[in-house]
Amino acid sequence: MSHWIENQSSASSRYLMTGVSWWGHKVDNAYWMWSFQGRILKRYQVERFCQFLWRPRPPTLLTKKQIQQIKKNLKTKYTPEFDQEDIMSTTKVWLHSICTVLLQEISALNASSSTGLRGTHSEAQRPLPCV
Repeated sequence: MSHWIENQSSASSRYLMTGVSWWGHKVDNAYWMWSFQGRILKRYQVERFCQFLWRPRPPTLLTKKQIQQIKKNLKTKYTPEFDQEDIMSTTKVWLHSICTVLLQEISALNASSSTGLRGTHSEAQRPLPCV
């Protein structure tokens, strides 16, 4: 591989940079940022692009004991909280989709009925409480 083609992974390995530097080609110098999933995040055209360097990670402000405590409590303390939030958000989406379908079916029935539901039941006129 020639030295004018850059390939560098970030320190977290979540991002990859590929690019063509000015050292090999004097025109069309650019670099591309990729996610770990293989999607291009950004394309940068840079005149006379020579080198790409990742910014160094700052040292953590946590002590080793605090990091160990977090790792220890990750499954017992934090995971149930996030699982509960996930369940609540999926339940809200599910309820909203059910309510939307029901309202559409009621509207279709009401429109197709020759007498209509409005004349027979007063409850049918009130909208359903959806989340």
